[in-house]
Amino acid sequence: MAYCVLLRVPLVFSNPKLYPRPLESEAMVSHVDLLPTLASLFKAPSSARADWQGVDYAKIVLDPSVSDVQDSIVFTYDDVQAGQATGPYVPPPNHITSIREGRYKLAKYYDADGTEPDQWEMYDLQHDPLEEHNIAFPAFPRTEEQEDALLRLTTKLAEVEQTRLQPL
Repeated sequence: MAYCVLLRVPLVFSNPKLYPRPLESEAMVSHVDLLPTLASLFKAPSSARADWQGVDYAKIVLDPSVSDVQDSIVFTYDDVQAGQATGPYVPPPNHITSIREGRYKLAKYYDADGTEPDQWEMYDLQHDPLEEHNIAFPAFPRTEEQEDALLRLTTKLAEVEQTRLQPL
């Protein structure tokens, strides 16, 4: 469920005065970053937005050649009913927390009740853009680089879960 078709959604800003011709950026941003960015573009006082989640990427909006303002984005999915009033529903583990960097993406599928064990997926988007080879699968023959990436992303995702995904 945490596949690129859900994570790589274009964000479009249209302003013929600011952009007389189309500009593009491959920067990674998330919906949680939109409000801090708009506040910055409209020059809202920083005291009014001090506790907001998200990253201000106004620099990229104003100049797409600026390098990324963040090296990863986080995706969560909790709609186990998938917008349906009646079942059948996806069985647990059916909640997702995912982190994506430029090259790798790690997804943790978990049961909110903690009954079912977590399941993991990780993909090397550079060498496996169709996401067919799950690097996180225990029997997958990982390279040292992939092993390092798995450890790094697992640690980073755990940190994000503890610091950014808690109730506000």
